[in-house]
Formats: sequence, C-alpha cells, structure tokens
Amino acid sequence: MAEGDIHTCREGGLWKNRIEGIRRVANTAARRADAVSVGREMAQARGVGHYVHGEPRANGDGEIVEQRSYRQAAG
Repeated sequence: MAEGDIHTCREGGLWKNRIEGIRRVANTAARRADAVSVGREMAQARGVGHYVHGEPRANGDGEIVEQRSYRQAAG
C-alpha cells in the first residue's frame, strides 16, 4: 500500500473512505456499496489503489477483502 491509496472501512457505524497518509476522512456513507463505489471513483481519478476492508474484528482491524489498482503501468 502506498501513500494516496484509498481505504474503504467501517468505523463508528459508518462506512468511510480514507486517503492513506491523510488523517481526515474523505467521505462517509451509511451503506457499504455506496462507500465502495465512491472509493473506487476516487482511486480511478487519482490513479491509485483501492482497498476495501471487511467488518472490524474484536481488535478493531478490518481485514482487506478486496483490492484493485488503478495505477498506470510504467513505460
């Protein structure tokens, strides 16, 4: 994972999109599908990776359940 990648995760009862390297939440949604859709669009527009985390476990860490890269191939 690299700085600027988008992470979609559930926190505090909401689905949130965070940009890696930035503390502030980019946006929130009540439904997972809505947050994933917005996160995907953000990643495509920025040319970065998009990581979708599952429901948080007891330790508060949600496992990555889906990932896609929208980076341009070098060369």
